[in-house]
Amino acid sequence: MDTPPQLYCDNCHSALHGAFCHECGQEKKSYIRNVSGVITEFFGEFSNWDTRVWRTLFPLWFRPGFLSQRYVSGHRVPYVPPLRLYLFTSIIAFLLFSHLTPSDVVTIERTPDAPALEVNEQLQNLLDNPQPVVTRFFRLAPQMMFVLLPTFALILKLLYLRSHRYYTEHLILALHNHSFILQMLAFYLGVTAVERMLGTHWLAAALSWLDTLIMCWIPTYLLLSQKRFYQQRWGKTLLKFCLTASIYSVLLLAAGSGLILFSVLSP
Repeated sequence: MDTPPQLYCDNCHSALHGAFCHECGQEKKSYIRNVSGVITEFFGEFSNWDTRVWRTLFPLWFRPGFLSQRYVSGHRVPYVPPLRLYLFTSIIAFLLFSHLTPSDVVTIERTPDAPALEVNEQLQNLLDNPQPVVTRFFRLAPQMMFVLLPTFALILKLLYLRSHRYYTEHLILALHNHSFILQMLAFYLGVTAVERMLGTHWLAAALSWLDTLIMCWIPTYLLLSQKRFYQQRWGKTLLKFCLTASIYSVLLLAAGSGLILFSVLSP
């Protein structure tokens, strides 16, 4: 189906006189119709972060669904592209996770009189030094999440089939929401690390409230982003949010359990 020529810039609405806007510099081409466009935008301007980082982070943390809505409506130049944002967030977040996660997160009950079998020797080594397992898990977790992320977008596509949105639009929301979750979890682990260092200090008790606030804000944010992006009634939004969360949680639990088992059993 032929589309009419684009006469105005999607970002600043200035009249177009070529392939690029003479006011803001945004390209006339739309990236919504295919996944390859999102990947192309990631590699184009790879190191150009400048002030777009700060214009991106504030709405990413406090304005659910705003960035995704702006991106699909053509406002791309002012913000970090969603795929680039997710990849850099993923690299930094999982690096922090591997260092901030306490090694005693791997807990296995020790059997005092267990026979000296090979499996019990592996468990003994794991009890004595769990850090390699934790490090191995977080080294492989980004690859696992990168596979699950398009699956999450597919779930949204199926649940919002009548919205007539392209799959890429659901993928953009998935990229922004996953970036938000990873950044909030990094903040959470950072705050808990400071709490452990402070011990019984009154500031540690105050930071525990911040922990609770972060963990409450994550599901609230995801619900509000789904409501804002798809613009459906609250009843439908709550139902589809619960379905999305339930299906994705099962997939995440299965993939995470398999990754944990692989991390434990790998030499």
